[in-house]
Amino acid sequence: MRISLLTCVMIVCSMASTAWSQAMPVIPEPVVAPNWQPVPIDRIEPMGWLKTEVDLLMSIVVSNKDALQTELSALDRFGSPIASNLNQANDLRSTEGSLQWLTGLVDLAILSGNPELTSLTSEAIARLRGCQEANGYLGIFPPERRYQINHVNDNLYTQALALQALLTWHDHAPDPALLLCVERTVQDAYQHFPYRQQAVPDAAHPAMTSSLAMIDVLANLYARTGKMIYQEFTRDLLHAAILHPGSVLSAFTRADGLEDGVGSVHCATLRWLAKSRSMTSDIVYLDAFQKGLVLIREHTGPAGALRGSLSNDNFTSTQELLHTWASLLTWTADLKYAEWIENLILNTFPVSLLPHSDGLFKCIENEETQGYLEQITFTSVTAPEASPVLANWTHVYPDFIRSLWCKDDQGLICAAFAPCELETSWGNRQVRIQEILDYPGDYQLRLNVQTDTACTFMVKIRKPEWARAITINQPYTIVGDFIHVEKEWREFEEISIVFAPGISSHRTDDGHRWFRFGPLVLAHPITAEEILPAGDSPGIRKFKAAPAFSYSINSTAKPARLHVSDPGDHRFSFSARRSDNNQEETIRMVPLRNTLFRQTTFPEYKH
Repeated sequence: MRISLLTCVMIVCSMASTAWSQAMPVIPEPVVAPNWQPVPIDRIEPMGWLKTEVDLLMSIVVSNKDALQTELSALDRFGSPIASNLNQANDLRSTEGSLQWLTGLVDLAILSGNPELTSLTSEAIARLRGCQEANGYLGIFPPERRYQINHVNDNLYTQALALQALLTWHDHAPDPALLLCVERTVQDAYQHFPYRQQAVPDAAHPAMTSSLAMIDVLANLYARTGKMIYQEFTRDLLHAAILHPGSVLSAFTRADGLEDGVGSVHCATLRWLAKSRSMTSDIVYLDAFQKGLVLIREHTGPAGALRGSLSNDNFTSTQELLHTWASLLTWTADLKYAEWIENLILNTFPVSLLPHSDGLFKCIENEETQGYLEQITFTSVTAPEASPVLANWTHVYPDFIRSLWCKDDQGLICAAFAPCELETSWGNRQVRIQEILDYPGDYQLRLNVQTDTACTFMVKIRKPEWARAITINQPYTIVGDFIHVEKEWREFEEISIVFAPGISSHRTDDGHRWFRFGPLVLAHPITAEEILPAGDSPGIRKFKAAPAFSYSINSTAKPARLHVSDPGDHRFSFSARRSDNNQEETIRMVPLRNTLFRQTTFPEYKH
């Protein structure tokens, strides 16, 4: 068997690290994802409904510029380290919130090109970079509190958010000094990480899991440079987290350690594990990844959102889940993640298409309602509750857009579907692809491929798992979950594909049934009544469900689509039995995205 030089180096490093790592079984080759390269978001221009969503989000952020500047003011703590006698918990939460704003703003400014957002983001990046100390430290702690056992989590987590923002901005506006700033910060953190080459003390902070956020940065730098320091630091972080019984990573490695609920940190840990797999060869992390993936999938509902969350904010957890699926798509080249991403975008996150909605919303699930889901619609960041949700909203569509197109050594990959225009290159030739579709209004996809001169490459298009059949105007082959179209492209040509959707039936773990039409989850809508007054939160519109009955169905029940002239009119009828009188009724079913309250899952009754 032929073994690469890189593999040999990795095996030697693994043997030399610690007694613990020497005892761990290793697989012969590191688990490295196929050579998928995500297309930078500034090369993808949203169109159609996607542009509507991005524009709405941008307008809300810009209209609250004063509140946004207040949020970003906490970044000044990077230049004024927190003193030991200050209210450290509040300062940390404020700083972390500001960094969540900054990372989202970087994406939104790049994506929208809005001059106000661009100026605000550029100023914040410059201010943050200017706070780096001579020794490379960039953080919020005074020297006596840096990388201490009880604070390593807070230190590395805030650093990781800041560095990821700097790296993303550097990709948009290349600046060698900015990249050097990031590398020097990581070098300082690596040199002072307290758990290098030693066991984790019993007094280690139980929330150490969040220190793994640095892996996002390390994976980014490793992909750019191939420097072994980033692999070694990743091993140290995983080593420290896996040995602490209170960490999520530790729970992922134990058969009896899985929690009943799932929060945002579980989703993020799965992402960090996946990125680590490209840099390490320890099979224990592969096993932990598989267990964590099963856990999270067991706690997602039909629309892909997390349910029964350990977090107080289900929206934040679900947004983190989207981020994780988007990362896993490019790190594993597994198209099931594209399916899960679209499920979230089309069924959980739409804003402008929601009735009653003129702003942003937050989902809160009440398990006692047995299939009902309450949504609270945010229209402003004037309310304290609205600001964190809006900060998380700034990440949603950038994460989705990063999932739309990738490259490999054969050509371009269309993984997820949304109206957009891609500008990229193949070799030294410019390529532009307009992706035109009203999906999910209808199911025809058109890719207009334009090249400046003739060139040959492959376009790989995801074959949706819900598609019953496809019709295409170009010669093609089906390879796994891909439609391959390879040819010499000359100036302007079109790929036209029609996907045939159908109604599919699915079951929850407890035996309830739910239904989809193509990618759209169906639900029985329940009338929403606005609560007036809204109480102490003027920026929030609140609704409650009108009096309603739950329904059960027989084993053969299936929604029937109403015959309408508009293909985008997704209405269905459904025979179900009312819970109060056991009488059969014909009820409506519509896409879940068009409801505020609904029954989505239906128990079966016996004849």
